[in-house]
Amino acid sequence: MRSKKSNVNLQGLVKDLLGAPSEEAASLLEEHPELRTPSAIQVMHATQDHRLRIDGDGQSHAVERCLTLVCESDDAQAPKLIAAVADSIDEFTGRYPKPEDLRKFLVATQNLAEARVLEGCHHQLRANTHNMIGDGLTTAARYDTDPTPLLLASVDHAEQAVALSPRASPDLPRMLSNLAVCRADLYASTSERAHLDTAIRSAERAVDLTPKDSSDLPGFLRRLALHLAERYTAGGDRVDLETAISYAEQAVDLSPEGSANLPLILGNLALHLDALYALTSERAHLDAAIGFATRAVDLVPDDSPYLPRLLNNLAIYLADRYAVVGVRDDIEAAVSYTQRAADLTPENSADIPGILNNLGLRHIERYMLTGDRDDLYAALEHAERSVEVAPDGSADRPMYLNNLANHHAKRYALTGERSDLEVSIQHAKRTLEITPQESIDFSSHLHNLALRHADLYALTGEQDGLDTATRLARQAVALTPTAVSYTHLRAHETVLDLVCRLLLEKKNQHITHAAYLPTLNSHKRPISICTHTH
Repeated sequence: MRSKKSNVNLQGLVKDLLGAPSEEAASLLEEHPELRTPSAIQVMHATQDHRLRIDGDGQSHAVERCLTLVCESDDAQAPKLIAAVADSIDEFTGRYPKPEDLRKFLVATQNLAEARVLEGCHHQLRANTHNMIGDGLTTAARYDTDPTPLLLASVDHAEQAVALSPRASPDLPRMLSNLAVCRADLYASTSERAHLDTAIRSAERAVDLTPKDSSDLPGFLRRLALHLAERYTAGGDRVDLETAISYAEQAVDLSPEGSANLPLILGNLALHLDALYALTSERAHLDAAIGFATRAVDLVPDDSPYLPRLLNNLAIYLADRYAVVGVRDDIEAAVSYTQRAADLTPENSADIPGILNNLGLRHIERYMLTGDRDDLYAALEHAERSVEVAPDGSADRPMYLNNLANHHAKRYALTGERSDLEVSIQHAKRTLEITPQESIDFSSHLHNLALRHADLYALTGEQDGLDTATRLARQAVALTPTAVSYTHLRAHETVLDLVCRLLLEKKNQHITHAAYLPTLNSHKRPISICTHTH
């Protein structure tokens, strides 16, 4: 290593820092302590994040070395530098996820911070570092097939961060909000309701301790609303949903125009209003959701990583309104928005299977309106891709297979090609095989498979098809709490009624293949728009 110079040209060194590759930039900081200032190191992170977009090689090592320097610094601004490093890591993970090595990088980085900082530092620096470690482990857990151990560790660090922060500390609300995120993710991994309840209490405390004029308050309100909405999903208590909407509305009201977080806050308010519409069927809630979601899409930058989710969700709300009102502009816009969301979503994103699934559904809905077979073929293409890219253990994989089976059934109804019917039956059977019997979707999947076997009987006249259809239909009826009602078909017509009517039509009309009977499609619902705070 070169000897350190006593008289250095700081301006020249900063210029070198900006232009240096990752390794050289870290070396410059090692050799020149005078560069280890908040501004210089934050500039380095911004520059290296830009370089990451061009060439990710060496980035992990550079960030680790920079973090080491920050942790060894005696600068009074060290806690802010820790937060800056965490922001850089969050940006890295949010825009360029690499599941094959990201988890190892994040865990190594957190361990490094722990080893360098936690001994012999003042409480607030330790608290900030615990907070960063907890946040990083939470992010790493999202790329792990068994996330619970990492999430338990993240909760432990987040709790230590809260415990080390005095009540008067301006950082305490941020620590509490992050603890709530860690707890909510642990709930998602374990389904233990106590974790979610604890998350809500921490998020409520964060809101209570935050000054009303704080720029952080809208974000804390948005997170609290998300946790309450999650508890509504788990327990069905309408009060939780209505309280979530109230907090989300407050977050919108407190966010100044031009705020970078306003599109996310608007998007999540739309999400909660859509849930209220699903509960009440009151059109005003759906219209409000569409209004807020449209505003979110209009405000979010074109290069935002959250734009695809916002577009996907807006398309779902428009498709819901089309199903009720039947205005063609809604379904046309829904197709366009979902296509744009698919185009903007990386192939390795966890969101891409659901967005492709939804794109197929939007094309099917337009096909049912126009009869344009191009939409039918597009629906099949997107549904097949959603199945291909969905992980084998994905909880949503049965939904994707179910919809693919239904799209093949629609093409069979159009062309009468037996191969489409047989493929539809194969996919429907596979859907049942991977759907837990306790799932609320199990009876609807039985329903669809019953209809496909009824189609096969109508085509072939073979008794086995009739027996199988009847058996499956009876099972579906037995598992359905109330009689299935399809307002687009006939009121209060059950699965068994459908099969019987199909058989009567075959007997009385001598049809050569089954007339199309509506199947139950599974929709990928709107996606919550989440971000970390540090």
